[in-house]
Amino acid sequence: MSNEVFDIEKFDGSENLFIAASAGTGKTYTIQQVVGKLVAQGMNLNQILIVTYTEKAAGELKDRIRKKIEDLFKKDSENINLQQALHDVQGAPIGTIHSFCQKITQEFAYETDVPLKQELIDDSAVEELSEVQR
Repeated sequence: MSNEVFDIEKFDGSENLFIAASAGTGKTYTIQQVVGKLVAQGMNLNQILIVTYTEKAAGELKDRIRKKIEDLFKKDSENINLQQALHDVQGAPIGTIHSFCQKITQEFAYETDVPLKQELIDDSAVEELSEVQR
């Protein structure tokens, strides 16, 4: 694990990036900077996978990324990549780890030998289910 400070100017978009840090350290800010840079340079927003732990965090990321792309587009309204990203942001692959895993297991149900129909449930539903089975 590295403690070096992230510098968006030195970021190489050809490499994967994993960000892990405690609350309030700027993870969301860093992610929106990275996504903005990648999109402005020509990467399709649908090619960038962003996963987090909670629905609230995923929603916040989506909102902040939309705002970042809007800000970049105001400065460079000729950039068709930014224009496309504004159109695509609502359906962009930004979600929870659980929703990502569900999507993958559904997409590869035959290969992974899991049921075709799956449903994500929250912790309270798991507790209710386990009480019923007792």
